[in-house]
Amino acid sequence: MKKNLTPKQHLRILQAVSIGVGVFFYFGSTYMSQLDYINLFVTAMTTLWMGGCGPMVICGLYSRFGTTAGAWASLLTGVFMSTGYIAVKQYWTHIYQFLDSRGMVDSVGHLLECCSKPFEPYIIWRMDAVKCPVNSYEFYFFTMVLTLFLYIIVSKLTCKEPYNLDRMLHRGKYNLDKENKEQSKWSMKTFYSKIIGITPEFTLGDKCIAWSIFGYSIIYKFVLAFVVVAVWNSISKWTNQGWSWYFFITALIIPSIISVIVAFWYGIGAFFDFKHLFHDLKLRVINLLDNGAVEGNMSLADKEQLEKLDEEPEEEK
Repeated sequence: MKKNLTPKQHLRILQAVSIGVGVFFYFGSTYMSQLDYINLFVTAMTTLWMGGCGPMVICGLYSRFGTTAGAWASLLTGVFMSTGYIAVKQYWTHIYQFLDSRGMVDSVGHLLECCSKPFEPYIIWRMDAVKCPVNSYEFYFFTMVLTLFLYIIVSKLTCKEPYNLDRMLHRGKYNLDKENKEQSKWSMKTFYSKIIGITPEFTLGDKCIAWSIFGYSIIYKFVLAFVVVAVWNSISKWTNQGWSWYFFITALIIPSIISVIVAFWYGIGAFFDFKHLFHDLKLRVINLLDNGAVEGNMSLADKEQLEKLDEEPEEEK
């Protein structure tokens, strides 16, 4: 925006965007045919945002070369590619008929086969009169690789000077809240805490939740449910009955047990957290500049304080 928004204008824009997203999904779900497996359909739709936002978020926060031009290049490329792919999936039969009328089916099919051959049997592209040969997961991967490449190239070309990460992350002399942000050294004692993200502010309950999520995501989902199963099947392939039991346990039994535990844990925790929330809101001092707006590559909420720090003589810092 060319001028700063008032809180009322900011809220109205957020409300309008929220309504717009709802309208978009309403018409999309009403008039768009569901022609694929549900997970592939959902992946194709979420690629609209997820295909280009990864480089924008990760490199934008943790690189010194990221620029606004790189972010736009990544995001818009992801949007246009995913929109085009959704259209291709929806109208593939018409595209196939067009190629067939011009005698191009065999040549395009041969090209697809040559591209997928190094990755078979994991990726198999064959011409089909009804279904697009490239599935949503494969296209999602290509989109992420391309948007990451474009983000880096465009940012490198448009970056005039390295960005001050210490200022953005409030480190060193920019530590405005005066908290102790010294990073402990890597050791066997701190290794797991650093990997999981546990900090001194974590309570015992916070640590239990963090360890539980780590155990579920890494130990169970990745090691047991993926690596062990992949190695097992590379040695001795499971039967269809074996796979049915696998999905019955991993997709129904385990999630059901976890949902019961989480429902009680989060339900009880939410009750107490609501009390803390309303208590803290009464004592909160509102900063009208703390609305996410950025000016001169820094948050408006930090700008005045950080500019004072930058202007201080070196001997006073």
